[in-house]
Amino acid sequence: MKQITFVEYKIRPEVRISYLQWTKKCLASFNHVEIYEGKDQPNLFVEVWDTLKLPEAFVFNRKQTEHPIWGECLQYVEGGADKMHIWDFIRCSN
Repeated sequence: MKQITFVEYKIRPEVRISYLQWTKKCLASFNHVEIYEGKDQPNLFVEVWDTLKLPEAFVFNRKQTEHPIWGECLQYVEGGADKMHIWDFIRCSN
């Protein structure tokens, strides 16, 4: 069964260039994530992680600041950790 983790947040406009450079580093380090920007909402980003393909040690949870990648990302997020939202989804059977 396919499972994804969906992470949504808005970045501060003044750090956009730094954030985009950071995402390139993330995409190079983690090949099980895709990052999207809102077409009609600039600076609103979502990450879609294929969580079943990640190493077991890489755990997503609601305390996102405990994982190093979230701690690094939070410097860009407008409103900090309270404004970063994480949801887990499983594929519905067809």
